[in-house]
Amino acid sequence: MKKLFFFLILILPLFSFSQKKGYLTGGFESNIQWYSKDKNQFDTDFEEYLRSNNFLKLDYRYENFSAGIQFESYAPAALLNYDPKLNKALGLATFHLNYQTKTFDITAGYFYEQFGSGLILRLWEDRQLGLNNSIRGGRVKFTPFTSVSLTGIYGNQRSGFELNDGSISALNLEIGLNEILGQNNYGLNMGISYVGRKQALEQINSNNEMTHSISGSVKYNKGGFYSDFEIVQKSKDLLVELGQIMPDKLFKGNALLLNMGYSKFGFGINATFRRLENMNFYSDRNDAGNVYNRSIINYLPSLTKQHEYSLANIYIYQTQSNLSFNPLAKAGEIGFQIDVFYQIKKRKRFGWKVRNQTGVQFFEMAWFESRF
Repeated sequence: MKKLFFFLILILPLFSFSQKKGYLTGGFESNIQWYSKDKNQFDTDFEEYLRSNNFLKLDYRYENFSAGIQFESYAPAALLNYDPKLNKALGLATFHLNYQTKTFDITAGYFYEQFGSGLILRLWEDRQLGLNNSIRGGRVKFTPFTSVSLTGIYGNQRSGFELNDGSISALNLEIGLNEILGQNNYGLNMGISYVGRKQALEQINSNNEMTHSISGSVKYNKGGFYSDFEIVQKSKDLLVELGQIMPDKLFKGNALLLNMGYSKFGFGINATFRRLENMNFYSDRNDAGNVYNRSIINYLPSLTKQHEYSLANIYIYQTQSNLSFNPLAKAGEIGFQIDVFYQIKKRKRFGWKVRNQTGVQFFEMAWFESRF
């Protein structure tokens, strides 16, 4: 309630001076499920049959200012398989106050952000997954020219309705090289990002509290061709094995992602190469490896072969980028995938698809008759 009280004090002046020019938007979402006991289950203890996840979002804008709040309720209980920290919780979950011009974009409160493809930083919300890893703090975006943008953020990440002890500081520079060179027939952009996580724990010394990560990316497109290359380097981070922090074991991490493709009417090809090594990155080391994506700072995409049947697509492969010695020693994963798309002409009978993932080739052939 204290948070709500102070936030309302901040935004009340906006409401009082904006009767003619301001506008209010909002939305409400509710997901309700009724569960019944499975007689075949050994564990028959089940407290709540009716469960629901509810979200109320309100946003207000007046000229260059905007403010927003989001209330969340997980009562009488959260849907099954959601983060236990959300179970039976309700109240003010996020709030923000923003000021924006052509040159500056300043936010205080909770906010979302992504640097590059997300390998180094991705703060986002997915209500269906119960995921909201936003940061509460401050963010400043400075855009002196249309071709240059600089972003700086600092704060603590959300964990349930609370905040993690670990603080996050980050910088991102985006440069449109084609605009600087005065070229309009192609696109060429470069990005440099930094993300630091600082967390003090009893079992580690002060020298190991900070973990740094830096990335560089280049994007190019011309006509039907496009390419996107990003590389990330992470400084030594403590190993977390089976929920236990190993204070005497520190390892570096890195990632590489390359996307290339070409498309025109009726034909397209896309190739992806990705290498990950010890790239799990959490604002709270105690949450490393949790299945709820709690406290996760970055986003690591999976290379997943698509199937014709929905069941195989439901239980998809998950990225295995962590460093582990139990039960088998592994440092991450490497793989590539190629997709070819071809629009069959009228009355033709041929279709094909080639994939290569993690060193294993997949050749698929399909015969069918197209109808138009």
